[in-house]
Amino acid sequence: MIRNYKPGDEEGIQALFQEVFNKKRPLEEWRWKFQQNPYKEPLIALWDENEIAGHVSLVPFAAKWFDEEVTFGARLDTMVSQKHRGKRIYPQLNEYLFSQAEEKGFDFLFGFPAELAKKLLVRDSGAAEIAEIPRLMLINRVSGMVGAKFPFLKPLLPFVRIAESFKKHREKSTPFEIKEIKQCGPEFDALWESVKNDYPILLKRSSSFLNWRYFARPGFAYRMFGCYQDGNLKGYTVINVQEKAYGKGSLKNGFIVDMMAVQDRDVWSALISRAKSELSSCDMVNTWALTHTMLYDELKKASFIHKDAPMTLVGKSISKLPKQQEGYTINNWFITPGDVDSF
Repeated sequence: MIRNYKPGDEEGIQALFQEVFNKKRPLEEWRWKFQQNPYKEPLIALWDENEIAGHVSLVPFAAKWFDEEVTFGARLDTMVSQKHRGKRIYPQLNEYLFSQAEEKGFDFLFGFPAELAKKLLVRDSGAAEIAEIPRLMLINRVSGMVGAKFPFLKPLLPFVRIAESFKKHREKSTPFEIKEIKQCGPEFDALWESVKNDYPILLKRSSSFLNWRYFARPGFAYRMFGCYQDGNLKGYTVINVQEKAYGKGSLKNGFIVDMMAVQDRDVWSALISRAKSELSSCDMVNTWALTHTMLYDELKKASFIHKDAPMTLVGKSISKLPKQQEGYTINNWFITPGDVDSF
């Protein structure tokens, strides 16, 4: 039976998550994602056979679509139990979800699904692949990568680290004041108003969204830095550090999770320089940036390489939007890793 979420389903949803993704998710993280969203209530559809056997959802985000503010739905936590596969649960849940989405006020679905999920979503819902999203990378410490991949070379690594110390990033001198942010206030809403027309399509980066996304999320230690000129906020960046398995060891991975600024290359450059400085102890630094943006240009100038494009943006119009076809052109978008819950 297909039905909507009701209070008390959390235990079954969490059990399904652990089965499908082979990891236990704290209940606090589920509550953050599905109950504490500052914008609207998510839409959650379940397949119930005396246990939660399938789950699809749309988590709402305020977004700018050309000249209008609309509601995007991020398609998150799509799951079907291995025990119940072969019953066409996935397409039936999708059909049910989309039948309710417009009534609940959603205008556009977006997501970055894995390859198999992407094929099924495109096949079963009429969603379209918009573009592959470039990933940029900066290698800070070759020694860390070599040590994890080839442990027998560890006796030689002190010599490599000496050479690396001469290349350590030194933050640029700028006319701006860069300071760490512990909570986003009204100046972030003012920044949003000043930058929102620089890109036709992007998630609304209001203070309430940023506080929920980066300061309220349990289990993730984000750090945010603001760039100020004459006391006025000109931009911000968000970083995060994670340990990732690599070879026979692990790597310390730095991420530039989000960045937004006015259209001033010096501001973007100053924010990137601060992010590099704060992440200089990481073996590598990763981020996303679309090739038509100032962010991409300044990352390349800062020695980031365009490594690959492992994620695909997929979208589907739910309501009738103006300039609908133009929404499927990637040059109209602004995207960072912070638009995805996995970062």
